[in-house]
Amino acid sequence: MNRTERFGSVVFAVLLAVSLVGPSVGLAAADGQEEQTGTASPLSEMAGSGTPQDPYVITTVGELQAMNDDLRAHYVLGNDVDASVTETWNAGNGFQPIGSQEGAFRGSLDGNGHTITGLTIVRPRQTNVGLFGRSAGTVQNVSLRDVLVNGNRNIGALAGFSSGSITGSSATGELLGSSVRVGGLVGVNSGQIVAAYADASVSGSEIVGGLVGANNGPLRGSYAAGTVDSERVAGGLVGANSNALTASYATATVDVEEVGGGLAGTNAGTIRTSYAASRVSGDRNLGGLVGTNGDSIVSQTYWDEGAAGVENASGDEAGIGTALSTDDLTGESATENVDGFDTANVWMATDDYPVHQWERADVDPLDQWQVPTPTPAPSTPTATPTDVPTPSPTPTSSGGTFGAGPGFGPVAVLVAVAALAALAVSRRPY
Repeated sequence: MNRTERFGSVVFAVLLAVSLVGPSVGLAAADGQEEQTGTASPLSEMAGSGTPQDPYVITTVGELQAMNDDLRAHYVLGNDVDASVTETWNAGNGFQPIGSQEGAFRGSLDGNGHTITGLTIVRPRQTNVGLFGRSAGTVQNVSLRDVLVNGNRNIGALAGFSSGSITGSSATGELLGSSVRVGGLVGVNSGQIVAAYADASVSGSEIVGGLVGANNGPLRGSYAAGTVDSERVAGGLVGANSNALTASYATATVDVEEVGGGLAGTNAGTIRTSYAASRVSGDRNLGGLVGTNGDSIVSQTYWDEGAAGVENASGDEAGIGTALSTDDLTGESATENVDGFDTANVWMATDDYPVHQWERADVDPLDQWQVPTPTPAPSTPTATPTDVPTPSPTPTSSGGTFGAGPGFGPVAVLVAVAALAALAVSRRPY
């Protein structure tokens, strides 16, 4: 065989290798790309466009989870959502909280009178754990039922950390924190909470409250029941208060080793027109209203001394609040025994303790409290996430496909090297 024939044989062999190997390599690369880009976000299939005027409509727990795909969009529940399947998600870790330290939720969610039931989140080493890990947005009329939320610090059924607005929302279930700042609804509130409640079992090591763990923002017209368990600093409504707490109450059971109160564990803010009918038990610094108060303002606020089981309103004997008997604080005449309680617009008497008027089924908390719908802060427009396009396949006679670029590159290099080598051989003198 002469050198020209040898050259032809080499080229033929190389081309044969390309025809056999190329499609399989290209296919593998294309498959790898598909795994990396993942499936389309459920947002692309949901009704709505994510604007305040045309919010995305959530009808399944999968669509609820997809809120993480656009943290600035606006959402509304279209029906009740059964989230019980989340107990099997992520190897038992459950639902992934919406928003985090790296990026808070800044849109809105309107529960629209519907409930989310059976939500499970088990992330014992994580900070900011709840339906929302971290929220700076607007949440209203969201009802969570039978939740199980387990985290490290900043734990709440609705939000681990909230610097936004929460109105007309509630939670029941079990909240477990291995560290600090655990609340039945919110772990840390640095925004505002209006007309909200929690009836849950709440436990943590420190700063634990029936509704909020650490309250650093205005809290109005809200209440908590259930049980609160902590080693240190616990309150029937809030673990630690450093802002304005108004027209709220607690009828919880508080069990704490030290520093506990029927309404707040510690108070460094103001408390007005509120009451506590919580049972408080522990070792020291226990009060029917607060565990410690210092010189903070507490006015027109009452506590049921028969229900509390303690001698003072404050564990540090700050001389605050007014003690009433259970008979004086319950029944149709209860509102006559408390000063400052607005019975025309806020409170109403019952056969039991006074409650908020918004607790009636025919009253909308947003209307009663005249809570305006916040206007979203100006921001750089963010497009709705879509799939990263997969490179267009090139058809072959065998029905396979070549990935464009990845996978075929090494084969092309092999062809070029082999061709150059063969050309060099063919040019050598005889």
